[in-house]
Amino acid sequence: MLYPFFWLDHYYIILFLNNIARNQVFGLFGNVNYFAEFIILPLALSLGLFLSREKIFNRIFLLIALIIMGIALLLTFTRGSLLAIVVTIPVLIFFYYKSAASELGKKHYRRFAFYFLILVIVAAALVYIPHPLNQKGSTLGNLRERVTIESITSGSSTLRRMAIWKFTWMMIEERPLLGSGIGTYGYQSLPYQAEFFAQGNNRDIYPHGFAVQAHNEYLQMWAEMGIIGLLLFLGIIFTYYRNIFINFRKMAEKDKAITIGLAGGVTAVLVDALFGFPLQLAASLSLFWIFLGLSSAQINLSQLFGEAEISQKKIKKGKSINTKVKVKNNAVNQADKEKELKLSNLSTGNKIKRIFLSILVVALMVVVISFLVRPFMARVYWYHGNQQMVKGNYQEAIKIYEKGLKWNPWQGEMYYDIGNILAKEGLNTPALEYLHRAEKYVDHHNLPQNIAAAYLKKGEIEKAIPYLEKAIKYQQKKEDLLPLQLQLGNLYL
Repeated sequence: MLYPFFWLDHYYIILFLNNIARNQVFGLFGNVNYFAEFIILPLALSLGLFLSREKIFNRIFLLIALIIMGIALLLTFTRGSLLAIVVTIPVLIFFYYKSAASELGKKHYRRFAFYFLILVIVAAALVYIPHPLNQKGSTLGNLRERVTIESITSGSSTLRRMAIWKFTWMMIEERPLLGSGIGTYGYQSLPYQAEFFAQGNNRDIYPHGFAVQAHNEYLQMWAEMGIIGLLLFLGIIFTYYRNIFINFRKMAEKDKAITIGLAGGVTAVLVDALFGFPLQLAASLSLFWIFLGLSSAQINLSQLFGEAEISQKKIKKGKSINTKVKVKNNAVNQADKEKELKLSNLSTGNKIKRIFLSILVVALMVVVISFLVRPFMARVYWYHGNQQMVKGNYQEAIKIYEKGLKWNPWQGEMYYDIGNILAKEGLNTPALEYLHRAEKYVDHHNLPQNIAAAYLKKGEIEKAIPYLEKAIKYQQKKEDLLPLQLQLGNLYL
């Protein structure tokens, strides 16, 4: 939950000023997409609770929350997240319909499905049919521009995603089984991107940019973890939904509503993951697994309570029978006592196992948290170092970066920044040391050009040439290619 506060820096304040002009909101996330990919989770949960026939919370409170979150999501104009909610609503209605025990309950949710269809038609009419409220520059007008067939099929955002998906597929083709490793997409993608834009006239067809996410979680999982990792994830999701379908008919209405609401949040993320990267964002990722875990736990609790009720009924029934056949049971009392003793011993053994497992879980949590804290603290130092860079306090920035590297010596960006500072001051030898360290951990698009420049300043032309060749491939703008190509040509003369 600290994620949105951590990233609220000067860069996103500039975004704030720009986004207000576009009628966009982003909370404390600094980015409309990040905010939208977070808010779909509580919004879907609230929708699930609101649709229940059981009164879980005050419906007026839920309605107010839905209106506020719905308007906030609408004003982000994030199409993937809006689509996720539009898909999730009928899924929630379908869950309730299938879980209804009576024909009256099914009729109730058929009515909800009809209302939703009417709502979709009215919303489409408000957006697409010209009228004074959806003129250009208005909120509905801006939304209309975002959801036209032309903007969806040939807009820069769509074309950019298509380019990312195509060079992500190139990554997958190279390592289809095991992938390149978890979290390596940003490091591995640049060479494939350079190769893709070097093919034919791709640089003219597709907008160029530097992707650190695939904008499709399933493709990114395949690229990083291979088909094995992707199938394992899909297996977890399949088992999760199968467990819900098997058990929600047996659940009490309140338990069912909570489970379906949480499942709605999971569904929204899975749909949004087709076009975005919610599982790469700390806030969305944590809520996704919390929702999945809580809904699974709710099912287990319902099963336990159901079994307990059955046991109580059996015990009561057994007592009434025992009063009639008390004499006959005296012969087996001793055997029952022996069984109880054995069960008691087993119970003691189970308690010891539980204590051991609890200690093990706590120890693992401490280890995991330490692994998470170290890179987080390193990024905090990196952020403060960047602030000093903006102010021109380069030596102070280096000191802060060095402190950050003690927390996480694999933070390539800080090596890169230190190397650039040293290169600006003419200290090319130590600059190259840091830039080469950065090369091990991060593949920054300006890194090859900076290394080549440092070698050229030292007069080491042979070492500069391969980095200059790589820098040409990494250039974002087509007009930037010619100066570097001329420079490379002069070196060969």
